[in-house]
Amino acid sequence: NGSHIYPSITNYTVSLTATSFYGCQKTEAKTINPFVLKPNAFAKTLQDTLCQGNPSFFIDSSWSVGSSITGWRWIMGDGSPARTSQNPVHTYASPGNYNVSLIVTNAAGCVSDTFPKKVLVYLQPLIDAGPSFVIQQGDGVLFNPTANDSTTTRFLWTPPIFLNKTDTLRPFYQSAAVSPSSTTTSTTYWLTATGLGRCTATDSLTVKVL
Repeated sequence: NGSHIYPSITNYTVSLTATSFYGCQKTEAKTINPFVLKPNAFAKTLQDTLCQGNPSFFIDSSWSVGSSITGWRWIMGDGSPARTSQNPVHTYASPGNYNVSLIVTNAAGCVSDTFPKKVLVYLQPLIDAGPSFVIQQGDGVLFNPTANDSTTTRFLWTPPIFLNKTDTLRPFYQSAAVSPSSTTTSTTYWLTATGLGRCTATDSLTVKVL
């Protein structure tokens, strides 16, 4: 049982000669045809950037001349089992660089070379806007949110009313000294955290002024 790699698509005549212990020989020949080109594997991601803990969508853009692609084998690079769907969805538990690879098989059984793709998964911001507050008219309070990263993450509070800053993690709220139009007034503030790769998270708190 022999094997051979043929360099181009054409007809080849293969012959096999069998020789017995006593020197008796028999030769058989066979024409090998047709040949099918190997498929070409190609992969991309649906998103421009990938965020930790969020679904990442992978798109198969492979092609096969003279045949159709019928099998896929994705290695996601994080030690998880191989995926065999055409367009898998995968969630990375940790940020970092991952080496993804794709191998495809066409209907003739020809297997492609491995297509390598490097993906960068960014840290997903995790935030808690902190407790809501009930304060008296004219009083102030310092917001007390938490975040898993405050070095590379940008923060934005909305709306900006009564806040000393809107682009800091812990702004100071100072209520108006004038009486509100009713006995109480409430404002909900939203905190948006944007990390590297434009990975975002939001949370809110409420300030009620008596």
